[in-house]
Amino acid sequence: MKRGADGEALDGGLGGPRDWQDKRPRHPSNPYEPICTLHITRLPRDTTERELRNLLVFLHGFQACSLKQTEAITFAFARFEDAQAAHGAMELLDGYPLDPNDSQVVIRAALANRNLSLHSPGLLLKYRHPKADRFTGATAMAFDSPGTAYPYRPPPQQYDDYPSPQAGGRFPHGGGGGGGGG
Repeated sequence: MKRGADGEALDGGLGGPRDWQDKRPRHPSNPYEPICTLHITRLPRDTTERELRNLLVFLHGFQACSLKQTEAITFAFARFEDAQAAHGAMELLDGYPLDPNDSQVVIRAALANRNLSLHSPGLLLKYRHPKADRFTGATAMAFDSPGTAYPYRPPPQQYDDYPSPQAGGRFPHGGGGGGGGG
């Protein structure tokens, strides 16, 4: 029986239980990590990084994006905080008409095959104003979009400011408080 460098027995047989595991491609990140990245296609050729970031910055959970341009196509990747935020953004972006004057310019969004690394060179991180902490009191918390900072609250319950006068009610001398005498 063959032994590895650490003295552990190696399975030398074909089709053994460890044979397929040793030959599968290894991915540097966690293979069980949920996909939080969108692959965005059908972008116009003249799309800039600034336009892409401005399109995505107000989506809940947006973290970073990367624009890729080849001779034939322009596409992008956008990373979100979690899979739920990525799915919500995908529903909003898929089929979004980017140019109101041209109905043919409709972007497509789908989940990417793997997550966009937040340490990639040339990555457009979500802009965070340097004085944002001064207003929120936070120190390490990332600035979030207004949609999540101010959750929807239903309007207050309606009530009557002035109760209607009733006989023998609040006014002991019979009147409704309206002038005159006595």
